[in-house]
Amino acid sequence: MPDFTALSPLYAYVLQMPNVTVVQVTIVDQGRSLPALVVVDENSGASFHRELLASARKFRFSGWGLEHINRYVRTIGRFIEFYVALGLPVLDEAGLQRLVWEYLDARFYGTLNSEDMRKRELYWKPCRWNTVRHDCRAISDFSDFCSRSYGYLPLVESSRVQHLERGSSYAALQGLKTAAERTVLGHLRLLRKPKANAAMPGRKQMVTSGMGRAVMSVQQAWDVIDAEKNPTYRMIWLLGFWGGPRICEQLNMWRCDVLPGDVRRLLFNKDPFRDTPLVVLANPWESTYCGDLGRETISRRVLLAEKFEMHPRPDLRVLDGGVRKSLWAGWKGMLETNEARHISQVFWADHEAAREYGALFESVIDHQFDLGIHRQHPYLLVNLDPRHADWVGSPLKLSNVSKAWNRAVSRVGLVPHRFGVSIHGMRHFYKSYVEELGLSRKVIQIMMRHRSLSSQDLYGGLSDRIVRELLAVSSRRRRNKIEGR
Repeated sequence: MPDFTALSPLYAYVLQMPNVTVVQVTIVDQGRSLPALVVVDENSGASFHRELLASARKFRFSGWGLEHINRYVRTIGRFIEFYVALGLPVLDEAGLQRLVWEYLDARFYGTLNSEDMRKRELYWKPCRWNTVRHDCRAISDFSDFCSRSYGYLPLVESSRVQHLERGSSYAALQGLKTAAERTVLGHLRLLRKPKANAAMPGRKQMVTSGMGRAVMSVQQAWDVIDAEKNPTYRMIWLLGFWGGPRICEQLNMWRCDVLPGDVRRLLFNKDPFRDTPLVVLANPWESTYCGDLGRETISRRVLLAEKFEMHPRPDLRVLDGGVRKSLWAGWKGMLETNEARHISQVFWADHEAAREYGALFESVIDHQFDLGIHRQHPYLLVNLDPRHADWVGSPLKLSNVSKAWNRAVSRVGLVPHRFGVSIHGMRHFYKSYVEELGLSRKVIQIMMRHRSLSSQDLYGGLSDRIVRELLAVSSRRRRNKIEGR
């Protein structure tokens, strides 16, 4: 008989139990109620699941609430039931992790239509995505506890970051958060095993290092973009990954902020580049560029009030009693490369993305004009989903973009908010990408529009034209290196 004592508590406990029933009970432990599992075998009687009981006791006395503990114990009990239903197969380390995959799949899709009769007899209905996420976290907690306390092989390859015992500096807490995002079940692409990424036709496989920060790869960025069918969201992903603006900067853009490349020389220090569309980022209050290249006497704040009876989006959270706060989009501030008109431009890091963005813009604008949206407000990104007729034409909300992002990355097998897979992660991706082009810190500060005294001093010796020349040279150098020239 092989020695299975080094395997998980799940396997070690139910090994050689042909007829097993799992029952959740409540006990009193040191004056506190505590849920526990009793494993009932027809031959050997009933016994507490000691590893689960020990973990529940530890979590209870470390501050977990009773409802949280109950949910945790229910999940592990269901997980054991799933394993018993499969007939208690002998599992090695790889088998344990496959078991987790199969369990998550059964939870999400249910077992009623399963081809495996053993799973079908569980009579599980499909459950919500958030429920699967909670189950995943519970299994991770159980796995981590048993690995540390008993030396069992882990159910999942996760690790934990110790909480700070003293001090609460912002940098330390952010470091803790970043480390945690990289570990806890981050490697699991839920519900299906991750597919090996194949390079898209005509594109080279390139991976960014992120300079110590978790960022998406170039392939992942294009996968998200190529899987997006909604033209408005596709524009947001294209500009986010390859231009680097913050999402709120995009939501504050007007229709007049996307222009032919020829216009660049009129607004930005005689910048002669014409090969990519010009995307303007304008101060939502003070910018005097409102679509008229020559007129500099009216600000965006004034034009919104006079023509549309509206306030700038960053003010909507507090003005008018907050009745339109759902349309709020903030503004962090930026380095303005045309200070006279309070505007800056996007520096495209990929020509293919820039050209596609320009083509999508023309299509989206034509649709908006057909609907008469230009008479309602000046904003570029609007809701065009015909399934929600009451919202068609209204400025896109931050919550809309957040939900669309979660759908977009899940569609290509990524887990939202893990390993840099976030909306703001597109900006981190852009910074990492241009860093790998070998551009200097001075140039990157301008491309990122970082607003600080040092970046403004540095800008004194760098024009938009010079920055774009350096970007073009670096991009060609990297492309030649990848193609082996």
